[in-house]
Amino acid sequence: MKPLLNQQHLKNLVNIEIINDEDKLVDIKKQQYIVGDIFSNGKKAKYSKKSRVVEGGSELYRDFKNKLNPKAGLGNVDLILGGSFINSFFIEEKGKGYIFAATDSKANDLIGRYGEEIFNLKQKSFDEFLNKYVTSNFRSVLKKQLGQ
Repeated sequence: MKPLLNQQHLKNLVNIEIINDEDKLVDIKKQQYIVGDIFSNGKKAKYSKKSRVVEGGSELYRDFKNKLNPKAGLGNVDLILGGSFINSFFIEEKGKGYIFAATDSKANDLIGRYGEEIFNLKQKSFDEFLNKYVTSNFRSVLKKQLGQ
């Protein structure tokens, strides 16, 4: 039972559960993007009035994106077109918490344009994720290690 009392061991068990359910956490962030909350704080980023023209037509990118995803609201940035950016997200442990990172080639450009805040997640959303997935799984793993 002594290894279970080790704080680092318990932390590692929690980390494993968070990583195991990483796809669910990314889905939560994707839902925030879909409604145009790219910073996870309710503040909306807008396409500029000089939005580029969509290839093959005269439609502004802002209007093109609104037709694809009206949930974001007219002119609001949602950072989702084909999904390669959000689908490249993964969780990294940083300090005492976790952050999203992305492997997509557009990541640095998007960070340059909108800031690293695009990787933020609402604390309430993270807490709900912990309660719904991590806590119950952690309890199960802990009971198994205790032989219960």
